[in-house]
Amino acid sequence: MTTAPRAIPESVNGWNAEFLEQQLELYRADPSSVDAQTRAFFLGFELASAGELKLSSAAGGGAAPGVVVSDSPHVMNGNGKAAAPSPSVLSNGAASRALITPGRGRPAGQASHFQAVVDDLITAYRDHGHLVAKIDPFDRERHRPESLSLGYHQLTKDDLGRPVDAEGLGLSGEVTLGEVIDKLESTYCGSIGVEFMHIQDEEQRGWLLERFEHRGGRLELAKGEKAHILELLTKAELFERFLGKRYPGEKRFSLEGSESLIPLLDRVLEACTELGVEEIVLGMAHRGRLSVLNTVLGKTYRQIFTEFEDTWVEDFVGGGGDVKYHRGYSGTRRFPNGRMLHLAMASNPSHLEAVGPVVHGRCRAKQRLRADVERSRVIPVLMHGDAAIVGQGIVAECLNYSQLDGYTTGGTIHVVVNNQIGFTTTPEDGRSSRYCTDIGKSIDAPIFHVNGEDPEAVAAVAQFAVEYRQEFKRDVFIDLQCYRKYGHNEQDETSFTNPILSKLIKGRQSVLSVYSAKLLGEQVINQADIEAIKYRLDESLEQAQKQAKDRPDDPTIDPGSARWNGLDEAFSFETVETASPREQIEEVCQSLGRVPDGFNLNRKLKPLLEGRSKILENGPISYADAESLAYGTLLLDGYSVRLSGQDCRRGTFSH
Repeated sequence: MTTAPRAIPESVNGWNAEFLEQQLELYRADPSSVDAQTRAFFLGFELASAGELKLSSAAGGGAAPGVVVSDSPHVMNGNGKAAAPSPSVLSNGAASRALITPGRGRPAGQASHFQAVVDDLITAYRDHGHLVAKIDPFDRERHRPESLSLGYHQLTKDDLGRPVDAEGLGLSGEVTLGEVIDKLESTYCGSIGVEFMHIQDEEQRGWLLERFEHRGGRLELAKGEKAHILELLTKAELFERFLGKRYPGEKRFSLEGSESLIPLLDRVLEACTELGVEEIVLGMAHRGRLSVLNTVLGKTYRQIFTEFEDTWVEDFVGGGGDVKYHRGYSGTRRFPNGRMLHLAMASNPSHLEAVGPVVHGRCRAKQRLRADVERSRVIPVLMHGDAAIVGQGIVAECLNYSQLDGYTTGGTIHVVVNNQIGFTTTPEDGRSSRYCTDIGKSIDAPIFHVNGEDPEAVAAVAQFAVEYRQEFKRDVFIDLQCYRKYGHNEQDETSFTNPILSKLIKGRQSVLSVYSAKLLGEQVINQADIEAIKYRLDESLEQAQKQAKDRPDDPTIDPGSARWNGLDEAFSFETVETASPREQIEEVCQSLGRVPDGFNLNRKLKPLLEGRSKILENGPISYADAESLAYGTLLLDGYSVRLSGQDCRRGTFSH
């Protein structure tokens, strides 16, 4: 296997002119007197310019120096910007990066000027390719940065046929610059835009570069896998269409326009089963919740339709139920590879991101119950809206806790259902950052932006995300760029609140229609197959609604399952024995007065611990002592006790 691309060290743009002049003098006197990186820097340009190496400082002072290497109509200033025609000056940052990363098979000092410039172009695609990636479902034009042009790097069309070293991109043998650019365009500027060059950890960054580039940013999908994606999209579209037709006055927060969420989650789950995951705790807001509950978690059509019918007592006054798009669910699924996966969807209130800490706490508890010390067998998956993830502070708080010993769950897979609107607010009125996922950069999380109109690209980022999470136990973000076909809750009229976006949406074919045509063209399926899938699903929907009317099916589940056996939600006046035997309390008291052998106890605490060991002898028991006795007796009874908070570990309050 090809090794991962090496990380980019500090650019020579960070060196001041005086220091670089000094290093040059040392190098000229004795090349071995400078470090290997500096030696390679000077040697590379000596080779390129036949020994003609000249340092020049940019006008105005303080700017990084340049290196004159050839005569060219293009010039790079100290900031890497194109400037007026003059003798060519290659930015030192470009030279530094070129000598280190993409052409990693070259011996130090054997990098030509041309190869160094090509390497800088490769780095530019890694840094900025996402800015022009075709991630917008409406294919609106995006500004292309200058750094992705040939001229910016002193290259011309005449250079496209020249051979280059592109081993770092997974291209072996002799390849041309033109072939390298084609590879970079398809990898970084297609349906997936990636951001991971901001990650400080060299191992993580190298791992992501190798995985993404060597696969060309895609997955090789078999015909059966493509047909499975099509069936999931069909199921999502027909389900939402059925609800809209049969229950037109009901709020459902439909998934229409965002149906690719279903194959995305399905791929996440299947990839998890292949990488040792046994249970997933999910959290999400309203958008598409009913479809996810059905298609992903296995809640039946009949259970869901029961909640829409007037036959269900929970929906009446005194029933105690919550609205259908707030409720949670859990169940176990078997996947085509034969593995089982338990899924638990947390209930969610109207405050969209409030479910985040609930999911983390629930996941952490499940990890402890399974003795999952590596945090690889139980993982959290959170779904967000694009306006909520950047607009609600609870997200930042959860991210801040994500790597703390007392709270980490080993990394969360975040999926943003990016409808490019929050209720009626457009992105330019709702945030200051370029992307709603920029908050993920605060914890060095990789971010995959993907066009929801390309279901195969969606499956690819799902696979990458799971692999990264399991490898490094850190958060990862998927920004699913899609749209919302109707208003916020199907009752809103979008043509007067967002007329431009509304017009774009009305003119679109569904992702199912587009993907069906693609698979027909590839002869993966035929029209008869498509009609058979639709007929089968339509029949299932009709039968389920009829059964829900005649024989309602309880849509709720026992939230605690077997772990809560013996507990009942109904209040009872029956007395419960809560006392502990005196012998047990005495054992706890003795423990409260002891410290481990060799522990250097603060002398002021010695009397306190001695007093605790004699609690039963000293009369009335204080509240603080009672709390400690409660913890101790619970532990002796086999129950775990978790203390959490800013003061409990450091003993700010002595008890």
